[in-house]
Amino acid sequence: MSNEYESIPDNKTNLERLVSLAGYGWFSYKLIFLCGVVVASDAIEILSVSYIIPPATCDMDLDDQKKGWINASIFIGMTVGAIFWGCLADVTGRKTILIFSLAFNGFFNLASGLSNNFYSFVIFRLLSGFGVGGNVPVIYTYNSEFQTNEHRGKLLTFMVSFWAYGGMIAAGVAWALLPVNLSIQIHINYVLKSWNVYLSLCSLPTLVSMCFMMFMPESPKFLLEHSRMEEMKQTMLRIFKQNNPNKDISEFERGKHEQQRHNFESSATFNNSHQIWKRLFSKEIVKTSIVATILFNVGSFGYYGMFMWFPELFKRSAANNGSICQSHDQMQEWKHLTNQTNPVKICEVPTLIYYEGFFVVFSKLFGYSIILLFIDYINRKPLLCISMIISGLCAFLIWFTSSSTQIFIASCFYAAVTSAMWSVVDVTVAESFPTNLRSTAFGFCGGTGRISSAISNIVFGYMLGVYCFLPFLVISAVFWLGAGLSCLLKETKHSKS
Repeated sequence: MSNEYESIPDNKTNLERLVSLAGYGWFSYKLIFLCGVVVASDAIEILSVSYIIPPATCDMDLDDQKKGWINASIFIGMTVGAIFWGCLADVTGRKTILIFSLAFNGFFNLASGLSNNFYSFVIFRLLSGFGVGGNVPVIYTYNSEFQTNEHRGKLLTFMVSFWAYGGMIAAGVAWALLPVNLSIQIHINYVLKSWNVYLSLCSLPTLVSMCFMMFMPESPKFLLEHSRMEEMKQTMLRIFKQNNPNKDISEFERGKHEQQRHNFESSATFNNSHQIWKRLFSKEIVKTSIVATILFNVGSFGYYGMFMWFPELFKRSAANNGSICQSHDQMQEWKHLTNQTNPVKICEVPTLIYYEGFFVVFSKLFGYSIILLFIDYINRKPLLCISMIISGLCAFLIWFTSSSTQIFIASCFYAAVTSAMWSVVDVTVAESFPTNLRSTAFGFCGGTGRISSAISNIVFGYMLGVYCFLPFLVISAVFWLGAGLSCLLKETKHSKS
């Protein structure tokens, strides 16, 4: 044992060996499950609003432009939140920031559920998004820093798969609750509808996750980088005990003392945000930062620009004999009959759209399953390139659908392929940056990506009623551009950072 540890050349490898020595057991399962619940709660938070748009259309007097702004509001908040919380997480710690961002997110999500005015609703969604902006980048960083290089890709992909479970919960609860004609009179001018209750319930997973996160330890890699040696050793000892309750602790103690001989000193600890941002765009890694940011923007623009509109597209398909595009003649007839600029708002929402939404999200599990099989055996770059090419093709084919069944099947394929694509993007970006920059880098990439998410939702709403084919063509082109750019990113499969 002693000779084995004496051959360790650097601090990251030292910690890697300690993490490997701690093994996998109760703590590992608890960590993966809790991180997965955070991911699921973010999925519920983001996707739930897409299900309330059809029933809230008449309650809040929504046109396509307002629907686009509602979808975009959370992403605008996430843009600022990802950069703000991500940078703080590299300075103050992953665990602390996760607790604060989850609390912020849960409170304002609940507030949006109790709002029935368009403008206050958008403001609360924006503030809720500010909290989600911290959850997303920091939870990936937090989980990755407890894993060995050998298993990191597969375990991060498994955590990402909880997004599908969160989406299924959002769709399932919507399916059960939103068709109910619920109306609770609170005040003469304040009535809670089914969609208000639905959104309020969707805040519960976030608040529960926050409570459980309080009992988790800080990331050992963060503690190492900030020279908090005693805390790091106690954290690793705690993990070893929980993972190996029947194992002799002396074996781990011998390994720990051997690590201590190498001093475990970090050579690149940053104590303020200015140093972190300067390092993020330094000559050594500026190319990685730029390419990773572009890939996040590509994925965000394509995925959220389409996915947030699926319930509305299903509703239009049911109302227009299978077509998701209103013909020019239909629009002119509606304008003439109503003497309005916009078509008649359809207040009746078919229950079928929630059924379809549930199984579209369910199909994401197939994408995650495929990536789980290959992520640790095939290099990241070819997986990323292929998944983006197929994602663009699926997005383009949705425009050619001419029946409710066709758009349902095409949407399922799109969900499966884009979920696989996002898994590879998340793992690759998490592995592309060193520990002391990872949360900031992930936050910056995610934050700028949310700008693209917001833009794509606003643009989708404007273009859908005028040039229906255009949003599908644009999303496809963006995915294909990302496929080409993915070749510029360094291969990270064997990264030890």
